[in-house]
Amino acid sequence: MRGDDAHRSARPDFLQGIINAVENASQIPAENAQIAAIIRTGDGAPSHVRAIFGDCPLPTLLNAAEHFGVSSKQLARAWLFAQSRHKAANAEMDEWLAASPFLVA
Repeated sequence: MRGDDAHRSARPDFLQGIINAVENASQIPAENAQIAAIIRTGDGAPSHVRAIFGDCPLPTLLNAAEHFGVSSKQLARAWLFAQSRHKAANAEMDEWLAASPFLVA
């Protein structure tokens, strides 16, 4: 097994899914710290933000938030920022937020 393959296999599936989404959208790789910052704030390299919030399903984002110590309220605010600043689009995130309006109250 190549070193890169071993490193990839050590990542949780949801995190590998996020990395794959970013790699499909950008030639610029994303490190865990960058992914955590995007999940926390909704800001970062625009292609990375749109890939993470737009291409990843809700369970992946919720797992990532928990993994990085990001509260649901913080994730909701990050989502709103990603929508506003980076034009991210994700129907699952919209539905989640609509069902939980207290997250941004």
